[in-house]
Amino acid sequence: MKSFWVSITLALSAFLLLPMPGLSESLPSRIQHQRNKVANKLHHEGVLTTTISTFNNRISGLQGDIRGLQQREERIQSTLDQKRAELARPECERPDRRTAAAEDEVVRAEARELQLRLLDCEEVLDGLWNRSV
Repeated sequence: MKSFWVSITLALSAFLLLPMPGLSESLPSRIQHQRNKVANKLHHEGVLTTTISTFNNRISGLQGDIRGLQQREERIQSTLDQKRAELARPECERPDRRTAAAEDEVVRAEARELQLRLLDCEEVLDGLWNRSV
């Protein structure tokens, strides 16, 4: 039991008499060490701020692209809806929405329809596409 108290006494005296780690440095060197830590943190903060700013700019650009694509989608959807309505129209209804000719009436082509007959197939399709838009 005596050796137990001796070892406790030696440990306690070593704890009290030996300098603690970190306290053996002089006060100015400890202050400088802390200033260096603060400077490193400030530099890291600056890097993070720049990175965040770059990502914010990219996000803004992408949001602009998304808005443009949504507007384009709306225009295309409108055109698609018009084309679907044309396809759903009864066959007896004329494309220009005028009333159909009476049965006894003599029907002849209008000037613009005559011009279309002189065009090749690609030009006719292109003309129909441009007229409906």
